[in-house]
Amino acid sequence: MNSNLDYKILIAKFLSGEAKPEDKLELEMWLAKSEENRSIFEEYEAVWNLLPENAEITQFDSRSAWEKVELELDKLDDIQKSDDHTVIKPKIRSLRKTLFQFSAAAAIVIMIVSLVMFFLPKDIEMVTIYAETTEDAEYILPDGSSITMQAGATITYPRSFHRNLREVTLAGNAYFDVAADDMPFIVRMEGASVLVLGTSFYISRAEDNPAILEVSVVSGSVRLQSSDTESLSVDLTAGERAIFDQANQYMEQVKIGNMNFLAWKTGILEFNDDPLDYVFSILERNYKINIENNADLTGMKLTGRFVDEDLEDVFQAIAMIFDLEIDIHSGQVYIQKP
Repeated sequence: MNSNLDYKILIAKFLSGEAKPEDKLELEMWLAKSEENRSIFEEYEAVWNLLPENAEITQFDSRSAWEKVELELDKLDDIQKSDDHTVIKPKIRSLRKTLFQFSAAAAIVIMIVSLVMFFLPKDIEMVTIYAETTEDAEYILPDGSSITMQAGATITYPRSFHRNLREVTLAGNAYFDVAADDMPFIVRMEGASVLVLGTSFYISRAEDNPAILEVSVVSGSVRLQSSDTESLSVDLTAGERAIFDQANQYMEQVKIGNMNFLAWKTGILEFNDDPLDYVFSILERNYKINIENNADLTGMKLTGRFVDEDLEDVFQAIAMIFDLEIDIHSGQVYIQKP
């Protein structure tokens, strides 16, 4: 995180119940960094628990709460004095320093929870980029991350990232190569979000069912989080894919069999004893064509690798291998036996 205020705002959001799923994930990551961070959080939490249950922040009596803290500390002193064999020592800080930290924590938690929105950046200049429907587009984000959008996709992001978060909004399909940074990178979509630190991954939706969202990780790791069901999330590492049925709020985690889903970006198509109907489905998606097949493809399987091949060259090879007659006309491919 970039400042002391950042983690205090996160803690305040969490303790007040205002934290969003991505805030909680970010807080978890900060807590996992060190024992000192966890110790700081526990101190703030202890002070927060002194608040009267269900009390409004504006009605909180800070003097009364602090008197309770002092009373608890006095009890510790009493225990130390009444039993020669019992010595209570703070884990890290001296009692005097702990007293000061609790006082500061009480003030910060009480004030920040009510003023947190004041500290958030206002009037942020947003940038929206739209990839033309006829071609893919690649852009560099303010942090150095790159995004390659498939035709028709839209990305929205702040002209400069603020505070402790890199956040973008995506509609459509796109490949992300996220620059490594301590600041989390969040991609928001309709009904879901993806949290990363530094990795490369591809986000796509099924053309015939936009409610099916897929996240495929090429390197690093990401977390896919449902926006509707807080407890529904999945952690993915390189070579894994999550298939999220948003209509039914169900996630499935699978291994990635090949990299053909990125052929639109890499120009590489690889098949290993794959049924020809599967091959045709990949070609339809990659070349944005429609295939009408009138041939019996039973038992026909293809093994081969195509690198930056034109549509005509790929189908010419398939026609020769399987003795098929293939006619290509205006984005429509007709297949039949001679």
